[in-house]
Amino acid sequence: WSYVVFGRIGARIGEDEFTAGPGSWILKPRGLMHTFWNAGPEPGRIIELLTPGAFEGLFRGMADLAARDELTDERLDALAREHETEIDMTWVAELSARYGLEVTL
Repeated sequence: WSYVVFGRIGARIGEDEFTAGPGSWILKPRGLMHTFWNAGPEPGRIIELLTPGAFEGLFRGMADLAARDELTDERLDALAREHETEIDMTWVAELSARYGLEVTL
C-alpha cells in the first residue's frame, strides 16, 4: 500500500493509470508491475507500507548504489534477484515522454 501524504501522485498499476491526491490509498498487488511519478507542480510525498517485512532492503540497496553512483542495470538486476523480484523499466520512456518527467534516483 501507498498513502499519499501531500501532492498529486501519478500511478500505473498493471494497465490502470490514475492520479491520487492527499489522503488516497494506492494498492499495489504483489506480482503486478507498478510505477509512480509526481503528477503535480509541487513536491509529493507518500508513505509506503510493505508486507511482509524485509522488502524495504531493496530500496535501501538502491539508495546506497545511487549514493555511490554505482546504480547500473547489472547491479540493479542483482539487487532485485537478491530480493526475489524484478525491476522492469519498459514504461519509463513512455511515461516520461507523455508527462514530461525527469527520471532521478
